[in-house]
Amino acid sequence: MPNGNLWRTGNVATGFFTSGGKGGVVEELDRNGNAIWSLSYNDETKSLHHDIEPLANGNVLALTWEDREIIWSEVIVEIEKTGSEGGNVVSRWDVFDHLDE
Repeated sequence: MPNGNLWRTGNVATGFFTSGGKGGVVEELDRNGNAIWSLSYNDETKSLHHDIEPLANGNVLALTWEDREIIWSEVIVEIEKTGSEGGNVVSRWDVFDHLDE
């Protein structure tokens, strides 16, 4: 990043999804490796996976899987950082909303 910070995703050992690619946490680290922001986005119905994209407005786009009972849905969320831990989903795009039944 232009400010020298690094972004990383990590695997949380809890939650519903245990397959390859599962994540659950995203962190922004300073040049010394100190976490300056972190978010756990992982519970019994959803989990981050694979990749994120920091945005120019300070928010983060993230790929997630969400449980739809009969199918896992791919959901892209935009997260607004709040404080040093946590965030608010400010927008979401769910592939399930775009499938014909």
